[in-house]
Amino acid sequence: MQPLAKLYDSLDADQRFRLFMAAMARDDLAEADKIDAGCPRKTYVMEDMEYLRRKQKAFILCLHHIANVWIFRSVELLSLVSMLVSDEAEGKKAMYEQAANNLEKLISVRLAKLQAWEQFADEAGIPPELAEKAVGLPVEAAEANAFFDNIFADVLGSDAVPCPEQVQKHRALLMEMWDVGGRI
Repeated sequence: MQPLAKLYDSLDADQRFRLFMAAMARDDLAEADKIDAGCPRKTYVMEDMEYLRRKQKAFILCLHHIANVWIFRSVELLSLVSMLVSDEAEGKKAMYEQAANNLEKLISVRLAKLQAWEQFADEAGIPPELAEKAVGLPVEAAEANAFFDNIFADVLGSDAVPCPEQVQKHRALLMEMWDVGGRI
């Protein structure tokens, strides 16, 4: 890459980005540093960095929350399918009961994540409903959630409840990610 090194200051942003990523992929930190050093320096006027970082973190956490909840919803649906496939026929009762037990646990964890989100969002000053809006979930998604919640309640014979320990655990994780210097 040495012949290119002389051209680093004339690269456009996309070329510089691609070379930097290639250097990082091959663990060539010295080359990555040279690419960075050849990048033109500019002065900007922008929003306060602390304010901007809070906004960015809020939207990242909204995406994290929605993805997490929908992953659990997907696995819940797989558990429901397992229950329906096994039905209560002789020899499959244990499989049915295991799927029902898994479904109830999954719903409980998802509900804990939802409750933790509401608590965290309230404390952080983020309207809890922003998560759905941030990712552009259509109204139909909320209707689908209500539909599946009704099906699950019918199948399980009761409404699942969130485990308080899980609520606290997920709220603490969200707070850790939110705190300055946290994992985001």
